[in-house]
Amino acid sequence: MAKVSVVPGIMTRVTIRIKLFVAQVTHSLRFLYAWFFIAHNKSQAADGAFLDRVYQVYLHRKPDDDGRRTYLALLRNNHLSRLGVLRGIMHSTEFYQRAIFVRLPAEALHAARVALVQHHIPPAQEIVDLGGASVHDARGALLLMGYPYTPRQITIVDLPVAERLGQWDATAEPGAFVTPEGVQIRYLYRSLADLAPIPDASVDLVYSGESIEHVRETDADRAIQEAWRVLKSGGYLCLDTPNRALTVLHAPTGWTHPEHQKEYFVHELVDKVERQGFVITAAKSICPLPQSLAHGAIDWREMVHNSWVGEKPEEGYLFFLQCRKI
Repeated sequence: MAKVSVVPGIMTRVTIRIKLFVAQVTHSLRFLYAWFFIAHNKSQAADGAFLDRVYQVYLHRKPDDDGRRTYLALLRNNHLSRLGVLRGIMHSTEFYQRAIFVRLPAEALHAARVALVQHHIPPAQEIVDLGGASVHDARGALLLMGYPYTPRQITIVDLPVAERLGQWDATAEPGAFVTPEGVQIRYLYRSLADLAPIPDASVDLVYSGESIEHVRETDADRAIQEAWRVLKSGGYLCLDTPNRALTVLHAPTGWTHPEHQKEYFVHELVDKVERQGFVITAAKSICPLPQSLAHGAIDWREMVHNSWVGEKPEEGYLFFLQCRKI
């Protein structure tokens, strides 16, 4: 009986690996096609043709008027690269619904975070985005992921490019600019724990999207203190971060990313924000993995399947806290 029960497990693992390999090949071919198209359409005059072709290939339709107008303005003002357009479309819910390939776990996690930004981050006029720079979109990660409101200003706090890991253009440190929708974007190049240039009680929302784990715990404490200082009464601190209860299952002796300094259990971060005085008004799971948690081993197929925002933060591969200054 024991031997019989093992065979389906082996076949399932082989099947999922084959599907993931096909997914990777398909994804790579789409990117290769896009790079070829980008390389042969470099002039600004071709931006419209570029958008038409990308929408047709990836979404099987013509660009809608709002999307076309927004992307053209961002491209022509050099606030968004063509690869940034491509990534934005390929990270959209519409693309995932139309895609013919199986999502990889990282893509499923990203799709769940996009849903979080679009449905669970409150509206705000003055926003501070901690660690919110995007390698391909000068507007920053919050707008790239589809934040559905139009704030007056977003201040993006992130390290200088020279101090970041990844494929960053060393000369690309955007200054202040205004998006076509009228959102003022400005950058502060510094640690997310240092918000000294931002006045007291001047901000409606401080957002930390997968960033607090990138600083030492003492700096995380300082970042929470600074968020409290700059927020108006009634303002929100919103953050999502890896859940150590799950990341420990595949990284038991370290962290899941070379830049991570501390991955938190839910109760640890809850304690920190409540000690500062915040009231937690919502807590969510991102890609809930209850079966993996129960079995003590991560099943990546569960992450691919559970690409949503759930109600039990302790079960999420990431967890989200919405904290209010009252």
